[in-house]
Amino acid sequence: SRPPVSPPHPLRPPPPAELTRRTRLLFVRAHNLPPPQQCLERCSVPLQQSKQVVESEIAQFQHRLQQCAQGCQQEAQNTIQDKQIAQTDQAAIDKVQAKHGSCITACFDEHMKIVPTMTKRIDDNLKKIKAP
Repeated sequence: SRPPVSPPHPLRPPPPAELTRRTRLLFVRAHNLPPPQQCLERCSVPLQQSKQVVESEIAQFQHRLQQCAQGCQQEAQNTIQDKQIAQTDQAAIDKVQAKHGSCITACFDEHMKIVPTMTKRIDDNLKKIKAP
């Protein structure tokens, strides 16, 4: 009759065949993993795409607001030239400046109405970005 087979002792090393199998498995897994730099680059892609989406929308918004403000500036300059307002006519200059200020405020107010749509567009585009 055979002696009973005892379970492996936790401190006893595994048999050589098991050790070789584990070593081979670890080796295969290690060689199938991409290098750390490749992992970092792949994982940073969604972050870069997100950054581009937000920066592009903000740049477009700023450009539109700047165009509107330039229109106000041009309107003020045209008023001064067309009416040939002298630099010493403070009342007329104050009137032009007040109109310019109102124009800038109107630009700001109009563009603030765009913010919810712009935010939704950013959100929709961010949702399209897939993680690696």
